[in-house]
Amino acid sequence: MLLPLLTQESNDVRLVITIENKKPIELLDLTKSLVSLANQFNNYVSKNGDSKEAREAKLYVKEIRSGSVILELVELASFGVLPFMENMNTILDFAGYIRKAYNARLGATDESSPELTHNDLRDLSQIVNPIASDSGSQINVSTTVNGNVELHLHIDSTQANAVQNLIQRELKSLRAPEESDDTRTKVLLKWYQARNDMKSDTGNKGI
Repeated sequence: MLLPLLTQESNDVRLVITIENKKPIELLDLTKSLVSLANQFNNYVSKNGDSKEAREAKLYVKEIRSGSVILELVELASFGVLPFMENMNTILDFAGYIRKAYNARLGATDESSPELTHNDLRDLSQIVNPIASDSGSQINVSTTVNGNVELHLHIDSTQANAVQNLIQRELKSLRAPEESDDTRTKVLLKWYQARNDMKSDTGNKGI
């Protein structure tokens, strides 16, 4: 359930992504990481928003600061669509969702993991990819509410590798039942290749 949005007088809520890298980050890796983060936010609000505006909220870049890769993101629904009404504060809830998803896989909390799809798992793996191969780097996910900062998630490169390995195992286990069953019923079979030799047991193939 999403938390109530702060009132008009206190609506400066931001999601801050800080990547403290040791080596230069490949642009494509950073782009994919941010796209995956946006995918997760869009999926989260579409499932949890209690109004059309909340379900269609998008993340926008408010500021990019110098030093490490520091991005301050805001969601449009709080600022642009309903500036004079109570809305749903998706930023804080989304940060909590991200925290639970990663910490559950790292064993860092007793909180249970949110229910995740294949695409969710791939996104979570991609988000931390920029630091996974950069030893000594880290990523922090925090929120600021009218200047008050709260750290929701801290992952270093070792933990990022561990998360990616765990996610790969999860994806394989999710695919395993389907892949282990070679029997198919009530499906269309089309001959792809047939041998002229009736005595041959090889060479006949169907799709």
